[in-house]
Amino acid sequence: MHSKLKLIYVYDAFCSWCYGFSPVIQTIHDQYQHLFEFEVLSGGMNLGTFTGPVGVVYPHFREDSKAVEQKTGISFGEGFLRQLERGELIVDSERPAIALSVFKSFQPNKAISFIHDLNNHCFTKVESYIPRSFIAI
Repeated sequence: MHSKLKLIYVYDAFCSWCYGFSPVIQTIHDQYQHLFEFEVLSGGMNLGTFTGPVGVVYPHFREDSKAVEQKTGISFGEGFLRQLERGELIVDSERPAIALSVFKSFQPNKAISFIHDLNNHCFTKVESYIPRSFIAI
């Protein structure tokens, strides 16, 4: 038996382009998982000094998100847009990266579906996030 080639997908839960690409990578996975082994790595886009309120860390996010919508056909959810407008959205890639790592330790073959769901949550239902002060990692 021949071993499969590995497709490594580097993404970040708070990368708007990754959110836009999420349906594409999900389709690629669904159609070609018999040919490729898929591995997902978290890129850690928003760590250290690149964490904080999105308006401070990435002041042009609102404008750039419109380009993502136009080019990919996805849309950002009302919960996400409300937090963005109120300036309450904190971008921090650490917790989603930890979640991915833990998930992969149990179900590595479902990592593509997990990040698809995680991206959808981050960019549509972000209002339901638990504040960092209530989470002990």
